[in-house]
Amino acid sequence: MAFHFRLDKVLTIKEKEKNLSELEYADARQQFEKAARRLYELLKKKEDLEKQYEQKMQVGVMADSLLQYSYHLQTLQTSITQEQLNVNRAKFLMEGKHQKIIQKSVEVKKYNRLKEKHFAHFKNQLKKDESKQLDELSLIKPGEWHGI
Repeated sequence: MAFHFRLDKVLTIKEKEKNLSELEYADARQQFEKAARRLYELLKKKEDLEKQYEQKMQVGVMADSLLQYSYHLQTLQTSITQEQLNVNRAKFLMEGKHQKIIQKSVEVKKYNRLKEKHFAHFKNQLKKDESKQLDELSLIKPGEWHGI
């Protein structure tokens, strides 16, 4: 008699859901990393522009150049603010996907534990049946065993 877990199909579905959640999380994490990288690049550009601005101020610069630097800094700051929102959104999404993985993992673990318990019960029942058969065999008279 072979062991058959009656909730095997449910366990398989839950494992697939968990795997799908892991793929979704990996995608969300990748999106977060891209947004964070873009934000870093914008911040680096801003820092470089501010250094250039400081150097120009020490040397002396025309008013038009100051206005141009100021406008460029404002545009960069707007882009940075927008990218910070994108990073926060991506992080929130990534964290939600991570929570979903945790939830699915717990569900899979529950079904695996249930399967282990059922298997242990199955093994115990097999041992009982085997012991019962051996007891019955030991009660048979030796002559009956060989058909005498």
